[in-house]
Amino acid sequence: HRFTMADYLVGQTGEGPSSCATLADCAERVKARVDRHQALQDMLLAITTASQTNFQGNEGLLADCLTGLSALLPDSVIQQALQLVDQGEVSCIQSRRGRRLYSVRGKGVSHMVIANGLYCSCPYYAMRVIEAGELCCKHWLSVQL
Repeated sequence: HRFTMADYLVGQTGEGPSSCATLADCAERVKARVDRHQALQDMLLAITTASQTNFQGNEGLLADCLTGLSALLPDSVIQQALQLVDQGEVSCIQSRRGRRLYSVRGKGVSHMVIANGLYCSCPYYAMRVIEAGELCCKHWLSVQL
């Protein structure tokens, strides 16, 4: 079974495309997933904006942003993403035309991440993000942070 954007948005649970009871059920699941993804994007934008000022005058903002992330993502994903960033495991690969792809070193292997889209080559992304409905993996999040 090839995964489509609809599979990602609905967050298939391994039961195949017929896991929605009705079309309305599928539409609700897609809307909920889109809303959660938008909330994640908003939170990441707030972190980026605040970090550009080194959080000066907004010291509590970082804590608030991390709290917001923890409402959307498993704590283990956040902690591991921060650790990857702190250890310098994120590298940017840029083409001559300016396209960017990121390489994030995981446990013994590097994973490719497309930051503007939502893609990572790791198995967690395939199993937990596409199939189970989580929003992202630690590699994708580390690139965003």
